[in-house]
Formats: sequence, structure tokens, C-alpha cells
Amino acid sequence: MTKNINGDIYSDLITSYDSRAMAAGYFTRQPIDRIVIHHNATTNKDVAINTWLANGAAQTSAHYEVADNEIIGIVGEQTAAWHSGDGAMNARSIGIEHKDATGAPTWTISDATYASSAKLIADICKRYGFKPDATHVIPHSQVHATACPGGIDMNKLRSMAMAIYNGGKVTPVSTAKSINKVDQVLNVGDYFKAKPAYRVDELKKVNGIWQVVNYAFAGGKPINWTLNGIGVESVDKVNSKGNKTANQTLAVGDYFRLHSDRIKVVANDPATNGVAFGTRYGNVWVSADTLTEVK
Repeated sequence: MTKNINGDIYSDLITSYDSRAMAAGYFTRQPIDRIVIHHNATTNKDVAINTWLANGAAQTSAHYEVADNEIIGIVGEQTAAWHSGDGAMNARSIGIEHKDATGAPTWTISDATYASSAKLIADICKRYGFKPDATHVIPHSQVHATACPGGIDMNKLRSMAMAIYNGGKVTPVSTAKSINKVDQVLNVGDYFKAKPAYRVDELKKVNGIWQVVNYAFAGGKPINWTLNGIGVESVDKVNSKGNKTANQTLAVGDYFRLHSDRIKVVANDPATNGVAFGTRYGNVWVSADTLTEVK
């Protein structure tokens, strides 16, 4: 179902709408068969929305802003919003922006935002006749060279939307797998050492950086490369006992370790047993289950 507000068509799931003129239009609307996912790059939704005004310098916009339990109508679905960086994609797609719960470099969104977005995506997909799969629900970075949508876990978001699409209900879930609490000794500013050897479970070039992931170290599957991937320049190749090897070229099935046995905790999340440490490419989140406190 939809709502018609002064000629603008929105999902009837919206909790409010912005009546101001937005940067949109120009492109002739084509049959809608894509949803493009974005993040605000700010934890303040009003700051983000204000950049989409028709008289603003950015000249960008979106159809919806999702912020925790809010779904805000921005540009009516019958109009092409300027969100993807590609005119043809703007003509055929709906753009959904998401308020960030954390700032750079993680740019994560809250579980409530995941749940609200999943409902909206499922509704749009049903109305336009396509499924919330990887073909039809895509990240902004798939259309245009950009780091958007930040730390949004696309697999998680699509999975939640698919469950609703298929008639189920979704309870917000965290990307991290453990429900244990972080050892309270591992506070921000404290130090830890990791295991002497982790198996390379995945090796991938993401955003121009070769990265490795060990599932246990990351907190389980599926992983999020933006949050859990470790740049190969931040690790040493070792054997299974933790001894550094002469050949430092990594492959899946090899072993790696972090450069130091005394690494500072820069952020933690007691609810998910996760801690973050800094690397040259930004913070990496890992499971505290594999860590040992050091002085």
C-alpha cells in the first residue's frame, strides 16, 4: 500500500515526510527494478536531509531516510531522486538513506534501523514485483565509485528483508555472534594480545586493499569486510605455531598473526563481546573471545 501526499507517492510505512523541495526530477522515470542502499555519513539525520534540498550545494537526494524507528519520506517514488551517481540508475531505482549509529571509519547503523529498512525494502519489492536479493537490492558502491554505504551489512539487510517478503517477521539482530560480555578488564585504553596464529579463512581485495579474515577472530560468519577485514600489511604470515615464515605472500589456508603482542583497545561493545583496534586503514572489530589482556 502507498500514501499519496500532495501528489507524492510513498510507502504507507512512512512515519513522517519532508514537504520541502528536494534536488530531484529531470530523469524520465523507468520501470522500478532496483533499490540502492546508502548511508548518511553522519549520525545526525537532520544534517543529512538538509543537504538534499533543491537549493543546496550537494544536489543529491533520496526517496527515504531510515533512522532507528523512523521511515521518512523525502522524494516521492514517482520522481527520480539524485542518489546513485548514474542517471540511468536514478531513473529505474529507489534510493534509501540510513542514519549512522557510529561515526568514521565504521559507519554502522543500529539494529532498529536495520529492522525498519528491511520492512521498507520488503514493501517496495512486493509492490514493484521483484525480490530483495543481491540482484535488486544493491549498495551505492556497486553503481558508483564510493565508500557508501559505509558499514551497512548488505547480506544481513537483504536477509532480514527476504524474511519479511516471505511472510515472516524480523527481530533486530546484531552482526556479532557472541552474546557474552567483554571481560571488564578490556576497557578502552587497555591492551591485549591475540593468538599466535589465525587461519586465513578468506582473502579479498576490498576498496583497493588486500584483507584477511579469520571467522573466529571476526566473531563468526557472515563477516563484514568493512568492520572485520584486516589489511595484509597489518599482519605477518606465520606457520600454525606462530613462527614467522620467509615467504610473506598470504593465501587462503595459510596462517597470520598481528604485528604486536600489545595492542590497544580503541572501542568496545559489551553487548556483542567485540573490541576494536586501530590499523593504518581504520579500526578493525574482532571477538574478545580470542584475546588475552596484557599490561
